[in-house]
Amino acid sequence: MRFLKTLALLALGSWAGATSCVLTAQNVALTTAYLWTDAAPTTLVVTPGTVTCTLDGTAVTAHARLDGSPSVRALYEGGAPGGPALRYSLLVGSQRWGDGTAGSVTFPLVLSGLVGDVQSFPLTATLTLPAGQLVPAGLYRGTLNITLDFDP
Repeated sequence: MRFLKTLALLALGSWAGATSCVLTAQNVALTTAYLWTDAAPTTLVVTPGTVTCTLDGTAVTAHARLDGSPSVRALYEGGAPGGPALRYSLLVGSQRWGDGTAGSVTFPLVLSGLVGDVQSFPLTATLTLPAGQLVPAGLYRGTLNITLDFDP
């Protein structure tokens, strides 16, 4: 009987550990054409990534931040900087999604649950292309670097 109790404790111990998360990137495509003559900005809801976490039973707060300046985001014709650029911003609520500096905010994630629970969080934001950007027709691409930070 003592042997069975020891095995049960070892099995429970193997579940213990730190919360682990995986950040999965997703391509974002504009679902409407950008027209520089439109008086209003082009705005749409996008999900550039999803965070999936396996929990360790303790509450943890994490933040998804975007590297780079939140005020200088651009899509480039052909994807390479140096050519025509289409400026944009990503908003979490009403604030620019960034790295927490220069007035930007990070994407907050509150993780809590039982040991082994799995939770997924879509990183959903509002993408805004300001009106009046005179750029040639073409395919514009860019890259976002998203980093997940855990609070101590």
